[in-house]
Amino acid sequence: MRSLQRLLGCVLLIGISALPITVHAQTGPITTTLILWHSWTSADAKLLDTWIQDYQTAHPSIEIDAQTITGDMRSAVATAVRSGRVPDLFLGSSAWAGALADAQLIAPISAGIDKAFTAQITPLAWATVTYNSLIYAIPESSQGLALYYNSALTSKIPATLDDLLAQKPLFAFDFYTTAGIFLALGGHLVDDGGNPLISANTTFADYLARLKMMYGSASGIQTPSPTRRIPLLTDETFRLGSAPYLIDGNWKISDLRQYLGDKLHVAPLPSVKDNAVWSPLVTTTAFYLSANTGTTDAALAFARYVTEQDRQSAAAAAGQIPVNPKTQIDDPVIRGFFDQFALGVPSSPRPEMVKLWPILDDAVYAVTVADQPVAQVVQAVAARLTAPTP
Repeated sequence: MRSLQRLLGCVLLIGISALPITVHAQTGPITTTLILWHSWTSADAKLLDTWIQDYQTAHPSIEIDAQTITGDMRSAVATAVRSGRVPDLFLGSSAWAGALADAQLIAPISAGIDKAFTAQITPLAWATVTYNSLIYAIPESSQGLALYYNSALTSKIPATLDDLLAQKPLFAFDFYTTAGIFLALGGHLVDDGGNPLISANTTFADYLARLKMMYGSASGIQTPSPTRRIPLLTDETFRLGSAPYLIDGNWKISDLRQYLGDKLHVAPLPSVKDNAVWSPLVTTTAFYLSANTGTTDAALAFARYVTEQDRQSAAAAAGQIPVNPKTQIDDPVIRGFFDQFALGVPSSPRPEMVKLWPILDDAVYAVTVADQPVAQVVQAVAARLTAPTP
């Protein structure tokens, strides 16, 4: 997932610079200008440049003014709304949808999504930007976890979780990484109203008990230091060709390829229990329309354009995981992630998730590193979930 640094300065234009995109030679007057904010760099920025130039060539009356945000996109948008100078479109994580909607920084766009547009994007991707039964953004690409393996060390694809654990895979022992186990066991995070469902039945206790067992027998897990409760994964042994398996995200593809080349492969995550597969949480990068944009139709039309099959094939070639189900994907690693995400679970964009993540990470730490009893941890989680918000 692409990280954003804090916005430099408190004035709207500080930290914002225009992306040098060459506007095509116009064959007629420009009648609509779309201001698009993004934080893309490298291959992603080149992809966006191509999309914009091609779109402007096909639509000479449309000009797209792409600007790079070097800090916190949500803060920049909020500041822009207060100043009355908002972008028409901005790219950001699907996880923001609920909070942006509650702050009235974005408005529902369900009315502008017809059947053909709906079919152009997977139901799972649409679900990542659906809040209170309304669509608030247009998914552009997906992010999540899959199983990397080094073909120089192994050709075996583990079918079950036990098979995989026997091979000592590398993975981070936090809730995000292991959530797919909880979900495969039938667990749910929140309901449609944002109410936590973690302690609704015994699934969470079963999940924690399984993690305790896994942690006790695994050697490919990084143990956090006393000053850092939940560790970042160190994938050095996999990158350098000493470990056969790594569970990590598609954002690592480019880096890992620099080390492993064509030895880098992706396989589906294994089944956890009774053929229920490890179901990773999937988020998307999405196009948001500012709530008070005056160019809704034009903004939707451009977002629709970049999710068409040809543009999504270009996205796959640039290293992104497309959201169009008919995308031509020639890269086997990209295809592996695409197929894995089809078995995933959409990450909820509800703002209540902000409170939930640290509670769940603490629970994982408690039953593993701290070796606390599962029942005690479940009770502690239930108490924190029902405690009034300060």
